[in-house]
Amino acid sequence: MADRVSSLLSLPWRLPLEGARQLTRLALGPLTSLAGNRGGGGSTAAAVENGVDKLFRATEEAAGQLQSQTVDLLVDTATLRPFWEALQQDFSFFGPEPERGSQSQPELEYLKAINDTAPAGNSLVILVLSVLYTSVNRQAEGVRVFEGYLRNYAPRLEPWQRGVYLSSLALLKASQAQVTTLWQAGTLLELATSALDTARQAKEVTADEPDFSPQNGKLIARWVSGLLNAQLPAPLGNPQTAFADLTWVNDTITRTAERASQAYMFLRETYFQLARLHRNAGNQQEAERYLRLSTYTSFEDKKIILATLFSCDSNGLRDGIKHVSVNGNGTVFTLSGQDMSEFNFILSNDGKHLIAVDGGTREDTTETAWQALQAHFRESGIANPPPLTTVIYTHAHWDHIGGNLAYRRINPAVKFVSRDNFRVEQAEAVFLPPPYTWFLGTRFRIQPVAEFNAEVLIGTDGGQGTESLTIGGTRFELKLISGGGGETPDGMFVYLPEHRILFAGDFIVPWLGSPFNSEGDLDALLRSLDWISELQPALVLHGHEAVTLFYSQWQTLHRFRPHLAWLQRETLRLIHEHRTRVEIVNMTLYPPDILQPDQHDVQLPYLLMRESVINRLYKQTTGYWGPQLEAVDALTSEDFGSLLGRYLGLSPEAIAVAVNRMIANGDHELAGKTADWALTYFPDSAVLRDIQRRAYLYLMQKWQVANVFKFLMYAEHIAEPVPQLQPEITGPRSLDLGFSNASLEGRYELLLSTGGQRVAAVGAAIFDGRGGFAGEQEINVGTGKFSALALEGSYEVFDHGMGEGHLRMRPAQGEEVVLPFEFTVLQVEQRGPVRLVIEAQGIGRDAGFGVGAGSAEPMYLTRIWLNRLL
Repeated sequence: MADRVSSLLSLPWRLPLEGARQLTRLALGPLTSLAGNRGGGGSTAAAVENGVDKLFRATEEAAGQLQSQTVDLLVDTATLRPFWEALQQDFSFFGPEPERGSQSQPELEYLKAINDTAPAGNSLVILVLSVLYTSVNRQAEGVRVFEGYLRNYAPRLEPWQRGVYLSSLALLKASQAQVTTLWQAGTLLELATSALDTARQAKEVTADEPDFSPQNGKLIARWVSGLLNAQLPAPLGNPQTAFADLTWVNDTITRTAERASQAYMFLRETYFQLARLHRNAGNQQEAERYLRLSTYTSFEDKKIILATLFSCDSNGLRDGIKHVSVNGNGTVFTLSGQDMSEFNFILSNDGKHLIAVDGGTREDTTETAWQALQAHFRESGIANPPPLTTVIYTHAHWDHIGGNLAYRRINPAVKFVSRDNFRVEQAEAVFLPPPYTWFLGTRFRIQPVAEFNAEVLIGTDGGQGTESLTIGGTRFELKLISGGGGETPDGMFVYLPEHRILFAGDFIVPWLGSPFNSEGDLDALLRSLDWISELQPALVLHGHEAVTLFYSQWQTLHRFRPHLAWLQRETLRLIHEHRTRVEIVNMTLYPPDILQPDQHDVQLPYLLMRESVINRLYKQTTGYWGPQLEAVDALTSEDFGSLLGRYLGLSPEAIAVAVNRMIANGDHELAGKTADWALTYFPDSAVLRDIQRRAYLYLMQKWQVANVFKFLMYAEHIAEPVPQLQPEITGPRSLDLGFSNASLEGRYELLLSTGGQRVAAVGAAIFDGRGGFAGEQEINVGTGKFSALALEGSYEVFDHGMGEGHLRMRPAQGEEVVLPFEFTVLQVEQRGPVRLVIEAQGIGRDAGFGVGAGSAEPMYLTRIWLNRLL
């Protein structure tokens, strides 16, 4: 640790010393030239330069020895040496004082504008702003800004909002302490103490909030408290508090697979800090288990916090954990986390067909997803599922058709359905796959993409319209938008009118097509949004889970449309004014109306798409040369490396000092590129390799939520894998509910599968597309179509049998509605009355319901069928 502190301390004085050496060599240059002219030749000049180098090396060694002794003296004379040594593990005491960087930060300014207008309606809008302040080392400014929000918005803040603002402020204070130098020890301790106190306040104001809710105010408060108490050594941090908070966070998230799929972004750091706590307590076995769960390989050299929706390594990009979601009255199954894209399967009405929508990136991932589906069927009591007979492809990108051969092996007679012009996109995909192997994984093969063929073609000559396809009594409407819908020309929407579920493919991925290919059509995307607003589906399922997370409701897409149209007009106006792409990207462009509180569900999606829309429009509108000599010169990274090492005469150490200063000022992109350039001239420099890795780690932290492609490219560039999390689910493995699209009329089927787990209460319920936590008491939540719903009944048969009851629905306004029901209970391990409670609260697409037994003993439910008696 002393070596690390000494290395950091050396940076401020090594730069002036290196500059003095260079100036001395320049000053002696005329004298050596004169000696050469008098016959001394090159040997004289070389001898002088060697002498200068020896002199400065000796000076450097002496300074280093003095510095080492000084560090030891400072540490020894501190109040508690172990305390300071522990602090050194997580705090950087030495280095350049952060200044305002030279790079623009439009993402930060946009999120700040949202929060400046009114209290944010989305917890991520608050959290990501604090992460950006930290990432660009503007913590002191962030502390002032967040203190202002808490002060100015005090009467207007809901408990979850106050909790998230306080938690973000605590993170900013702790981060500011990390960049505070040793000779400001008083300030450092004050910031660390204040951070812990602020985190404690966040826990207090969210204590009565639900454990798990859409904005997760209570969860975030306890997560931040746990992280800070774990990282700060005693007497500042409290290991018992940290352990209690982080254990609670883990237990709350992993109680069900559904919760884990929504909040897994908080688990990686939770696991890592629990591993540290167990290690410090001497529990080596538990420490190793939690370290393995975190996916970190060691406790050393951890510089950033990862709370991302994504993972990436040689196995490919993932945007979630492995889990199954069920919709459409128990007939639509979505498998997430098995691949870069989603797998969707539909049981036909006659029970004789299984229809897939899209087919994965690779044969191995498609096969694994298929096996996971079969396991889910077994756990759900579906003993003999029908064969896979049809696969409908939304478009011919690698991650949607690459696994097609696996489907052929599963059933050689399977039929593939695509839009008639799929070969246009197929040819592009084969010609130019992504240049980064971590997108699709190192096991990806282009051959299955090249050999893909569809037996059933929809449309004629790429024309628009709607065609119907009925399979086993289940009707599909296949919508063809002119231009393909937004991403690729062969894009096709797949709609299930019976359940009002729309499979949207990738028409609105944030990158407006693959960023490495010439594709994407913003006009077609806007037309698609218009059509979806007319259709008004109950649920929109996209080709990637993270996209579904933001755009599962048509109302969100409807609100988003005018903001995209504004960005299109503004970007084209700036291009017409001959502004460069970089100039436009660095502008803080946002439509004024998007700052209003009623736009909270589209504020983060706009951030995700802003830069990509600008880039796509610029490339599609301009030529290969631009204004201000843009792209006119063909300068390489090696050319810029030569500038640094040859023409400016900078040593690797001097460049590293400059890059370190860029990082301190938040100019991470500039730091990363400078290190890249320098390494072309000094390829064997360990100091440059180390500073390069540090710059790109901070870039990963900066973009981990706002741009997954940048996150992946930076990670692969420095070979820094972020493996997929595999949380240990403590509750039921699968929880299936058929209420997702139910209305007051019709037949309802409710399936609950515990996957072999004994439970007393599980899940969250949906009615008419709205859902929330289900408990044993009715709560008048006042949101959704009904404020509270309850099902009551009893059973007396051990093995299986019928029961009768009633569903009592209390609307937010109006008379209570009571409907009779019958239900079938299979394989129940306890007799006596059972009370099932369903609540409508918030919005959701997956759900279950609470099960409360008549006694304290838990009950084991394999499956419940709930049928409306008409």
